Amino acid sequence: MQTSELLVVICKYPAPGNSKTRLGKKLGNEIAAVISESLLLDVVENHRNQRYSLIVVASERERIFEEDFKKLLPNVPIHFIKGDNLRGMNSHIWEIFSTYLRQFEKVVVLYSDTPFVDSALINNTFQSLNAFDVVIGPDTSSGYFLIGLKELYDLFTTLPADRGSYCPETLQLAHQNELDFMLLEPHVDIDELEDIFRIDWKSKNNWHRTRNAIRDLGLISEI
Repeated sequence: MQTSELLVVICKYPAPGNSKTRLGKKLGNEIAAVISESLLLDVVENHRNQRYSLIVVASERERIFEEDFKKLLPNVPIHFIKGDNLRGMNSHIWEIFSTYLRQFEKVVVLYSDTPFVDSALINNTFQSLNAFDVVIGPDTSSGYFLIGLKELYDLFTTLPADRGSYCPETLQLAHQNELDFMLLEPHVDIDELEDIFRIDWKSKNNWHRTRNAIRDLGLISEI
Protein backbone atom coordinates (compact mmCIF):
# COMPACT_ATOMS: atom_id res chain seq x y z
CA MET A 1 0.00 0.00 0.00
CA GLN A 2 1.40 3.39 -0.97
CA THR A 3 1.67 5.91 1.84
CA SER A 4 1.67 9.69 1.72
CA GLU A 5 5.32 9.77 2.83
CA LEU A 6 8.37 8.76 0.82
CA LEU A 7 11.98 8.23 1.87
CA VAL A 8 14.41 8.53 -1.05
CA VAL A 9 17.90 7.10 -0.52
CA ILE A 10 20.47 8.59 -2.92
CA CYS A 11 23.44 6.40 -3.72
CA LYS A 12 26.03 5.27 -6.24
CA TYR A 13 26.40 1.60 -7.00
CA PRO A 14 29.16 0.30 -4.67
CA ALA A 15 31.60 -0.87 -7.33
CA PRO A 16 35.35 -0.27 -6.93
CA GLY A 17 36.22 3.14 -8.31
CA ASN A 18 32.56 4.14 -8.65
CA SER A 19 31.62 4.99 -5.06
CA LYS A 20 33.47 6.49 -2.11
CA THR A 21 36.33 7.67 -4.33
CA ARG A 22 37.76 9.97 -1.68
CA LEU A 23 37.85 7.07 0.75
CA GLY A 24 39.36 4.94 -2.00
CA LYS A 25 42.34 7.27 -2.29
CA LYS A 26 43.31 6.38 1.28
CA LEU A 27 42.19 2.74 1.53
CA GLY A 28 42.04 1.52 -2.05
CA ASN A 29 38.96 1.26 -4.23
CA GLU A 30 38.14 -2.35 -3.31
CA ILE A 31 37.98 -1.57 0.43
CA ALA A 32 36.06 1.65 -0.18
CA ALA A 33 33.49 -0.32 -2.21
CA VAL A 34 33.05 -2.84 0.64
CA ILE A 35 32.31 -0.01 3.07
CA SER A 36 29.98 1.68 0.57
CA GLU A 37 28.03 -1.54 0.00
CA SER A 38 27.73 -2.18 3.73
CA LEU A 39 26.38 1.32 4.34
CA LEU A 40 23.80 0.97 1.56
CA LEU A 41 22.62 -2.45 2.76
CA ASP A 42 22.30 -1.19 6.34
CA VAL A 43 20.35 1.87 5.23
CA VAL A 44 17.89 -0.25 3.27
CA GLU A 45 17.51 -2.80 6.07
CA ASN A 46 16.72 -0.07 8.59
CA HIS A 47 14.12 1.60 6.38
CA ARG A 48 12.33 -1.15 4.49
CA ASN A 49 8.89 -2.25 5.72
CA GLN A 50 8.24 0.99 7.59
CA ARG A 51 5.08 3.11 7.62
CA TYR A 52 6.64 5.30 4.91
CA SER A 53 7.53 4.17 1.40
CA LEU A 54 11.14 3.62 0.36
CA ILE A 55 12.95 3.91 -2.96
CA VAL A 56 16.62 4.00 -3.91
CA VAL A 57 17.65 6.58 -6.49
CA ALA A 58 20.84 6.79 -8.55
CA SER A 59 22.05 8.89 -11.46
CA GLU A 60 21.13 7.83 -14.98
CA ARG A 61 24.81 7.08 -15.58
CA GLU A 62 24.46 4.34 -12.95
CA ARG A 63 22.00 2.46 -15.16
CA ILE A 64 24.90 0.29 -16.31
CA PHE A 65 24.63 -1.27 -12.84
CA GLU A 66 20.87 -1.81 -13.00
CA GLU A 67 21.03 -5.60 -12.83
CA ASP A 68 23.64 -5.41 -10.07
CA PHE A 69 21.37 -3.09 -8.10
CA LYS A 70 18.51 -5.56 -8.43
CA LYS A 71 20.67 -8.42 -7.14
CA LEU A 72 22.02 -6.34 -4.26
CA LEU A 73 18.65 -4.86 -3.28
CA PRO A 74 15.92 -7.33 -4.23
CA ASN A 75 12.36 -6.08 -3.78
CA VAL A 76 13.51 -2.47 -3.40
CA PRO A 77 12.43 -0.03 -6.15
CA ILE A 78 15.48 1.41 -7.94
CA HIS A 79 14.90 4.61 -9.91
CA PHE A 80 17.35 6.47 -12.17
CA ILE A 81 17.34 10.25 -12.60
CA LYS A 82 18.91 12.45 -15.27
CA GLY A 83 20.54 15.19 -13.21
CA ASP A 84 24.31 15.51 -13.44
CA ASN A 85 25.02 16.78 -9.92
CA LEU A 86 23.41 16.79 -6.49
CA ARG A 87 23.01 20.56 -6.73
CA GLY A 88 23.21 23.20 -9.46
CA MET A 89 21.29 23.65 -12.71
CA ASN A 90 21.05 19.91 -13.44
CA SER A 91 20.38 18.90 -9.88
CA HIS A 92 19.61 15.32 -8.86
CA ILE A 93 17.87 16.44 -5.72
CA TRP A 94 15.70 19.04 -7.49
CA GLU A 95 14.57 16.39 -9.97
CA ILE A 96 13.78 14.04 -7.07
CA PHE A 97 11.54 16.54 -5.30
CA SER A 98 10.00 17.72 -8.59
CA THR A 99 9.06 14.13 -9.44
CA TYR A 100 7.98 12.65 -6.14
CA LEU A 101 6.17 15.58 -4.53
CA ARG A 102 3.62 15.08 -7.30
CA GLN A 103 2.98 11.59 -5.93
CA PHE A 104 3.53 11.96 -2.18
CA GLU A 105 2.58 14.59 0.38
CA LYS A 106 6.02 14.57 2.01
CA VAL A 107 9.40 13.54 0.66
CA VAL A 108 12.62 13.07 2.62
CA VAL A 109 15.95 12.59 0.83
CA LEU A 110 18.69 10.71 2.69
CA TYR A 111 22.27 10.15 1.54
CA SER A 112 23.35 6.54 1.87
CA ASP A 113 26.72 7.28 3.48
CA THR A 114 25.42 8.47 6.87
CA PRO A 115 25.15 5.65 9.43
CA PHE A 116 22.71 5.41 12.34
CA VAL A 117 19.84 7.31 10.71
CA ASP A 118 17.09 5.02 11.94
CA SER A 119 13.34 4.83 11.32
CA ALA A 120 12.60 6.82 14.50
CA LEU A 121 14.56 9.79 13.16
CA ILE A 122 12.86 9.55 9.76
CA ASN A 123 9.40 9.31 11.34
CA ASN A 124 10.25 12.36 13.46
CA THR A 125 11.30 14.19 10.29
CA PHE A 126 8.00 13.44 8.57
CA GLN A 127 6.12 14.51 11.70
CA SER A 128 8.10 17.76 11.86
CA LEU A 129 7.10 18.58 8.30
CA ASN A 130 3.57 19.14 9.63
CA ALA A 131 4.87 22.28 11.33
CA PHE A 132 7.88 23.26 9.19
CA ASP A 133 8.37 23.87 5.48
CA VAL A 134 11.84 22.30 5.44
CA VAL A 135 13.66 19.85 7.71
CA ILE A 136 17.43 19.57 7.34
CA GLY A 137 19.85 17.16 8.98
CA PRO A 138 23.29 18.84 8.92
CA ASP A 139 26.43 16.80 8.59
CA THR A 140 29.63 17.87 10.33
CA SER A 141 31.31 19.46 7.30
CA SER A 142 28.85 22.23 6.25
CA GLY A 143 26.67 19.91 4.19
CA TYR A 144 23.63 17.88 5.13
CA PHE A 145 22.80 14.19 5.21
CA LEU A 146 19.03 14.65 4.96
CA ILE A 147 16.49 17.15 3.68
CA GLY A 148 12.70 16.93 3.72
CA LEU A 149 10.03 18.99 1.96
CA LYS A 150 6.25 18.95 1.68
CA GLU A 151 6.07 21.52 -1.12
CA LEU A 152 8.32 22.14 -4.10
CA TYR A 153 10.73 24.84 -2.95
CA ASP A 154 13.83 25.30 -5.08
CA LEU A 155 16.71 25.26 -2.62
CA PHE A 156 19.07 23.53 -5.02
CA THR A 157 19.48 24.76 -8.61
CA THR A 158 21.15 28.10 -7.77
CA LEU A 159 23.84 26.47 -5.62
CA PRO A 160 27.28 25.47 -6.90
CA ALA A 161 27.40 21.92 -8.26
CA ASP A 162 30.62 21.01 -6.44
CA ARG A 163 30.77 19.35 -3.04
CA GLY A 164 31.71 22.55 -1.15
CA SER A 165 29.83 24.14 1.73
CA TYR A 166 26.14 24.02 0.87
CA CYS A 167 24.13 23.74 4.10
CA PRO A 168 24.61 27.45 5.03
CA GLU A 169 23.66 28.48 1.49
CA THR A 170 20.55 26.28 1.64
CA LEU A 171 19.51 27.89 4.91
CA GLN A 172 20.08 31.33 3.39
CA LEU A 173 17.77 30.42 0.50
CA ALA A 174 15.16 29.22 3.02
CA HIS A 175 15.38 32.61 4.77
CA GLN A 176 15.07 34.47 1.48
CA ASN A 177 11.95 32.45 0.63
CA GLU A 178 10.54 33.05 4.14
CA LEU A 179 10.38 29.33 4.86
CA ASP A 180 10.18 27.88 8.34
CA PHE A 181 12.89 25.27 8.79
CA MET A 182 13.98 22.81 11.45
CA LEU A 183 17.52 21.54 11.99
CA LEU A 184 18.12 18.02 13.27
CA GLU A 185 21.14 16.95 15.29
CA PRO A 186 24.29 16.73 13.11
CA HIS A 187 25.51 13.32 11.91
CA VAL A 188 28.87 12.26 10.51
CA ASP A 189 28.78 11.07 6.92
CA ILE A 190 31.58 8.81 5.74
CA ASP A 191 33.50 10.47 2.93
CA GLU A 192 37.05 10.49 4.28
CA LEU A 193 39.05 7.96 6.28
CA GLU A 194 39.01 10.31 9.26
CA ASP A 195 35.21 10.18 9.35
CA ILE A 196 35.30 6.49 10.30
CA PHE A 197 37.30 7.28 13.42
CA ARG A 198 34.96 10.10 14.45
CA ILE A 199 32.05 7.69 14.98
CA ASP A 200 31.35 5.88 18.25
CA TRP A 201 30.64 2.50 16.67
CA LYS A 202 30.24 0.77 20.04
CA SER A 203 27.25 2.91 20.98
CA LYS A 204 24.98 1.50 18.25
CA ASN A 205 23.59 -1.98 17.72
CA ASN A 206 22.23 -1.41 14.23
CA TRP A 207 24.30 -0.92 11.08
CA HIS A 208 25.90 -4.28 11.82
CA ARG A 209 27.18 -4.83 8.27
CA THR A 210 29.12 -1.58 8.31
CA ARG A 211 30.43 -2.18 11.83
CA ASN A 212 31.56 -5.68 10.89
CA ALA A 213 33.15 -4.53 7.63
CA ILE A 214 35.16 -1.82 9.38
CA ARG A 215 36.23 -4.29 12.05
CA ASP A 216 37.09 -7.06 9.59
CA LEU A 217 39.11 -4.65 7.47
CA GLY A 218 41.18 -3.87 10.55
CA LEU A 219 40.28 -0.19 10.61
CA ILE A 220 38.87 -0.28 14.14
CA SER A 221 39.43 -3.27 16.41
CA GLU A 222 37.41 -2.39 19.51
CA ILE A 223 33.83 -2.73 18.26
